[in-house]
Amino acid sequence: MERQWGGVCGQSVFDGAVLVIAGLALGSCAGAEPNPRTVPDGKRTEIPASACPTGSVHHAGKCSIFVQLALGAAHSCALTASGDVWCWGENQQGQLGDGTKRSTWQPVRVQGLHEVVEIRSNRDTTCARTRPGPVACWGSNRYGQATPTPTRAPSATNTPARSWCAAGEPSNFEPDNVLTKAAFVAGVVDSVGIAVGAEHSCSLARTGAVNCWGDNSRGQLAGAIADTTAFQRAEVTGLPHATALTAAGSQTCAIADDRSVWCWGGCNEVGQLGTADKSPTLRRVPQVSGAASLSSDSFLVCAKLADGLTCWGDSAACYTAEATARPTFFKVGRDVNQLVRANEDCSSCVLTNTRSVNCTLMSSVGNTHEQAMLSHVRMLASGEEHVCAIVDSGGVMCWGPHNSSGQLGRPPSGGPAYAPNLVRWEGYE
Repeated sequence: MERQWGGVCGQSVFDGAVLVIAGLALGSCAGAEPNPRTVPDGKRTEIPASACPTGSVHHAGKCSIFVQLALGAAHSCALTASGDVWCWGENQQGQLGDGTKRSTWQPVRVQGLHEVVEIRSNRDTTCARTRPGPVACWGSNRYGQATPTPTRAPSATNTPARSWCAAGEPSNFEPDNVLTKAAFVAGVVDSVGIAVGAEHSCSLARTGAVNCWGDNSRGQLAGAIADTTAFQRAEVTGLPHATALTAAGSQTCAIADDRSVWCWGGCNEVGQLGTADKSPTLRRVPQVSGAASLSSDSFLVCAKLADGLTCWGDSAACYTAEATARPTFFKVGRDVNQLVRANEDCSSCVLTNTRSVNCTLMSSVGNTHEQAMLSHVRMLASGEEHVCAIVDSGGVMCWGPHNSSGQLGRPPSGGPAYAPNLVRWEGYE
């Protein structure tokens, strides 16, 4: 899901350059991981696995710590400081990008990707932005959300144009399109940011323009294309020069260069677009200015402002604001950097300024209780039923009430993890 924030190794450096998008530094951590060295005789010295930090991955004779996370419905992905992507969990739709459809709790490396600096996931699709600018995606491509060029032609009888936000789910395209390996999106070559929704994806170009592709049944392409069929890519029209993106469900929001926030897409069921207008059209969120960064889930958007975190749409308590006529705006505390929520069980977690994670957990009978989860956390991300964090060692820890596909990085036979579970990276020497 598109819900993550957090500093990446302080001022992270990739090949000596600091990359900052909406105040977040992305890239690798200079000097943070032991790597192979060349000795005077010109031979390469391999770093043993025993020298790697706890929770890091040892691959091709070097150690790699993790700097970013992206979680889907039942799979998880992590980006290393060296620019590789590793995924684990459900793989029936190619979510792991390893060329198979075999689910596994043991992380596997996404094939065909190098120099990755950003990853985003939602449901069964993940996209990666490379340092030069092209974007590659894998997993479910049922609506063209991975790439608008289908690998198998969808049936024309199942792609009717219709009114935006018509009742029911988007058309169920058959045959299904699945990408088991990363495929680059045609025409996207100069991106500096990406966002992935439930059935659409977007990229931010160096020029400040935003392009989106995939389903358009709920106006996800911001009116750039009049019909509502899928497998299309278009530039969002009417949006000022953008500097950052977030997406979840059917909505996308962007920060403009004046730090205002603009949103579009979806039926605005609970005011997640920031106004009472129920259409999916592009609009400015009137009560938010000075935004430094954004995050979102299906019915909630949050912006980091000078006075703390402000959110709108569904409440933090999970769907209590459903069907209200006007959006609900609320503060989440000056000491909170990020709010993430696992939608399916209505649990939420916050990452504080002191880098600790505190969660509100929902029981099977609807009761909630507060629980301190972790400290020394660098970043936090959530999927539909699980949460993962990167800790100071560069390792990944996950928890949640379900682990049927190994999305927590532990064998499914081990059951759920109600306390953080360290993802083990074994067998990759």
